[in-house]
Amino acid sequence: LDLLIIADNGGTIFYGQVYDDSGAVDASSEVLSVLESYLTRSSDDITETSGILRLPKGAALFVVTPVTNNGGAAPAFGTMIAADYLNEDYVAELAEQTRLSPQFYLSDAKDLPADVVGAKSDLEQNDVPALVKPLNSETVGVYAFIHDINNNHVGIVRVEEPRSIYQQG
Repeated sequence: LDLLIIADNGGTIFYGQVYDDSGAVDASSEVLSVLESYLTRSSDDITETSGILRLPKGAALFVVTPVTNNGGAAPAFGTMIAADYLNEDYVAELAEQTRLSPQFYLSDAKDLPADVVGAKSDLEQNDVPALVKPLNSETVGVYAFIHDINNNHVGIVRVEEPRSIYQQG
């Protein structure tokens, strides 16, 4: 985990840490301002929510869950938020598990590769869920937007695969 926050229904934080290579530090006000709406819900409004959320350091897998008794029957008396950034380590682990070569780019990054810029434009103009484009005679690229829990584009994923059928032909 890169982030763990536990708060009561009023938004009082009992535990709020951000983890990185140097250890745990208190969650910054910048992070807390993004998460504020999830921290100050009434016990009836706290439901489990998960997806991708844009945080100050980038996009993260994100879950909000009510703090309640083991059976979940008691009213929620707080909220727990956990997040894991979609960083190089996470993408490398995903690549190993899927045996693919995914690359993740934030939509607003300034140093996007030319093929990703072109694919981003094509995805926006054609309103398609995914795009397949030959990169060269040996490789094809598959591109898709990654959406956050508010259905905003936070990133683009690119997967490269060999064009084995094309090469056989």
